[in-house]
Amino acid sequence: MFRLLIITTLLILPLQSIASVSYTVRIAAYHNVDSLKQELKKLPPALRRTVEVEKKGDLHIASSIQTEDKTTLQRLLPSYQKTFPDAFIFKVLKNRGK
Repeated sequence: MFRLLIITTLLILPLQSIASVSYTVRIAAYHNVDSLKQELKKLPPALRRTVEVEKKGDLHIASSIQTEDKTTLQRLLPSYQKTFPDAFIFKVLKNRGK
């Protein structure tokens, strides 16, 4: 059993160097892009410049720009939540090898 744990650990360690973690604030998801844009206008201009809108299926998802600095997002999160109370920090795994 102990040998299996060691082998598993040795196999996982190289994968950690391939994948890095970044973070984003998931702000909102709307079906109607015009409604989303109207709500985004309520954000301060400095925050609005950090927002990206992506279409996934029928939804338009607004998120902040991805960063590896989670501390900065934790400081900014209350500012996003003034307009979008359900905003939250989301961990994104990305591959370095591609």
